Order: sequence, then structure tokens, then C-alpha cells
Amino acid sequence: MMAVEFRQFAVKLAVPFISQKGRIDDIRHVMVELTLDGIIGRGVSRIDADIASRDLDQIRECVVAETLDDPFGFADRLELRAARSSLTVACEVAYFDLLGKKIGKPTKHFFGSGEPVINTAITIGAASESEMLNAVSKVLDWPIIKPKVRKEDPAILLDAIRNIYSGEIWVDANGAFDLETIHSVLPSLARVGVKVLEQPFPRGKIDWLSVLRPWPINIALDEDVDGASSIDKISKSADIINIKLGSCGGLAKAYETIQAARRAGLKTIIGCRSESVSGVTAAAALAHATDFADLDGHLDIGDDPFDGITINRAVVHRPDVPGIGASIKNGRLVEE
Repeated sequence: MMAVEFRQFAVKLAVPFISQKGRIDDIRHVMVELTLDGIIGRGVSRIDADIASRDLDQIRECVVAETLDDPFGFADRLELRAARSSLTVACEVAYFDLLGKKIGKPTKHFFGSGEPVINTAITIGAASESEMLNAVSKVLDWPIIKPKVRKEDPAILLDAIRNIYSGEIWVDANGAFDLETIHSVLPSLARVGVKVLEQPFPRGKIDWLSVLRPWPINIALDEDVDGASSIDKISKSADIINIKLGSCGGLAKAYETIQAARRAGLKTIIGCRSESVSGVTAAAALAHATDFADLDGHLDIGDDPFDGITINRAVVHRPDVPGIGASIKNGRLVEE
């Protein structure tokens, strides 16, 4: 019989994270522990609201009868009992962590072969021009930077960044623009050679993307991606999709989304939110299956209670151990 335990905890950011969506100073998480035959699997996911006791009970009812025989159907079985949420994602990650530990294989083993060098982009949070330039000055040897922008025309900021940075610039708007403002922004993006514009419009405004096609900029979507079923409606309007475990429903569904995107001719990014390295390490299990990685969401956390992937000059190093590869630092996990 599989046993399940839950913990909720918070971590503080060393530097507040600012985007079009607002400011974040600390981040709450849920950790799920699944135990079978004395082996513990852990999954961690960021949460934006309290988890109701009813949701925990629904997960318990599902997990108690589980075996490790059908990992790719586990998320579907969870979602029959409980709505997709950070809790179900953490539970599914814990399942794959447990399975990997049980058979002595890293989690990436379940999602195809290949071990290329994985380079990650790094996000520059929205702030004053001087603060953003200072952040860029610390990552001049990274191949891709992704500055967050707000609704104001970023022309002066992007020119200043290009003056000190020679690598690829991807701009993440988090839905900041509308059909009026985008026309004033596009010349600035083209002038400094922005390669990718991510989520220029609010979620659901797929039909607006046609106005961008005359410009030599790749369009990436993030908030509009919530699983394989979303690919058909966006495949003709975008070039790249940013896939996150939380948006898609876990590892298996994110992998399914990657495969659907490839069939549709889209390139893929494995991404993450600002979150513990445990969640980012889980996402890294899919990095070899995607075209790009955006796995820096843990770098600004000041008191992360987990160890996991490390990043050295944009190169992602995954622990070569069974399971996800994340572990609790001794004495660091404090339950709320």
C-alpha cells in the first residue's frame, strides 16, 4: 500500500521578482511524499493559494491503491478524483521520483534518450533600467537572456542592453501589449535583433498574433499553453511554446505536449516558474527532449531547502542519481 504525506512551506527571494503580473517577495510550495516498500518519492510544486483539506483527502483516496505499474496514466487517475492543480503536479512528480528510485534510474530515463549539453536562458526581472542593466552585466557570458518588459515602450532599455550584451535577447512580455501598443514596440525589437518575443498579448488573444508575422521575430507562447490539447489552436500562430509542468499537469502530460508540438512543427522550451530548485530539477528531466531550456527559476531564492540541479555559466548540471535528483538539505525544510 502506498502512503502519502503533505507539507507546505515558503521560501523568500533574495531579490523580489517583478514582471507584468506584479511583484513577488516569497513563494509558497507544497511537497508530496509517497512511500512504498520503504522508499520515499518527493515532488514539490509552487502554490498560489491555500490547499483545502478536501483536496488532500481526494489525493489520499487515489494514492492508497496505486502501484508503480502505469506511470504515464497516473496523472489522469489523479484528475479523475481531484482537479488539476499544483497538488496533483507535485504528487505526480513524487510518483516518478519514487519509481526512479525503485528501479535505480534517473527520472529522465522514462522520457526518451539523449544527453546533450543543456544551456538555459536567464530571466532578467522587470525593474528600473539601471537595476536591469546591472543584472545583465553579471551574465554577459550566458548565450540567452530574457528581460521581462512592461507595457511601456522598452526601446531605451533594449538599446542599453544591446550596448553591453552580444548574445541572444528574448523578450518576455507576459501579455503586456495590446494591438495598439505592439506597433510602437516592434521596430525597437527588430532594431536590437530580438530573436524571440514571448507571450506578447494576454492569454486567449491568439488571433492577434497575425499582426506580428511580417516581422523577423519568433513568437513564443507560454500562458496559452496548458497541455497537448492546446497545440492545435496555436500551431499556426506561434513558432515556439514554453512548456511548464504546472501548466500541463505534470511530467507525463508535459512530455505529451512536447511530442504534440513537434508533430505540429513547433519548437519547444522546457520552462519553470520562480520556485524551489526541487521543482526546477523535476522539469529538467525533460530538457533533453526540448529545443531550449529556461530553468533558472530557483536562482533568486535565498533560503531554498532543497539541493538539485546546478548551473554554471548557463550550463545545467543534473545530479546523476535515481529519481528526480532533488534532496532536502538537513534541517532546512520548515513546515508552515
